[in-house]
Amino acid sequence: MQNDSNSNSIIRFANVGKAYDTGAPVLTDVNLSITRGEFVCLVGASGCGKSTLLRLAAGLETPSSGTVARPENIGMVFQTGALLPWLSVYDNAAFGLRAKRTPEREIHAKVPKLLQSMGIAEFAERRPHELSGGQRQRVGIARALAIDPPVLLLDEPFSALDPKTTDALHKDVLRIWKETGVTVLMISHLIEEAVSLADRVLLMKSGRIAETYPVAFPYPRREQAAAFSELVERIRHKFFA
Repeated sequence: MQNDSNSNSIIRFANVGKAYDTGAPVLTDVNLSITRGEFVCLVGASGCGKSTLLRLAAGLETPSSGTVARPENIGMVFQTGALLPWLSVYDNAAFGLRAKRTPEREIHAKVPKLLQSMGIAEFAERRPHELSGGQRQRVGIARALAIDPPVLLLDEPFSALDPKTTDALHKDVLRIWKETGVTVLMISHLIEEAVSLADRVLLMKSGRIAETYPVAFPYPRREQAAAFSELVERIRHKFFA
């Protein structure tokens, strides 16, 4: 279903349910509206339905009930980068553009700039196995951004990275978000990470959005700040309730 151009919402879930033939419903009566340019983060225990919600937003799944309104052109970054091992960094970043039959002259004009922006231009001819985990995620982000998506979906993209690399990528994602105005919907398994990055944190429990937490702190956000810690504790308390 296409997004309603008369609305400021770019993704909209209306009474969405999702069930598979093999078990109980994964999502039940989910209602969610994400505004253009917003940064939203989903948190919740394993099996709560957040990954299914993200796949529905990506168009990789269809709802069993209700409707999902979303733009056609969506970029997605996966947990492990999901790069094609036989392609170079350059060709991985260009993959989506070539799938859309973009002229090579446009690809040659665009991809090097993206690699430069992500700090990986020097690795353009390397294969994924020659890169660190953080470098592979940077390629994945470049590939997702290459198609100029209005929405960027991030599926726990930092969960396998060390703290220093994660911190650097946090800064890059925030920079990209501010520079491009892209709408971001991200899954995180860390409440602190969600509060550090998002405009709004959604806590999912048992296939529903249990709580919504607006985050109004200025960037960069400091975990040692009292208000930051208070919000993290509020979310954590509800998470474990």
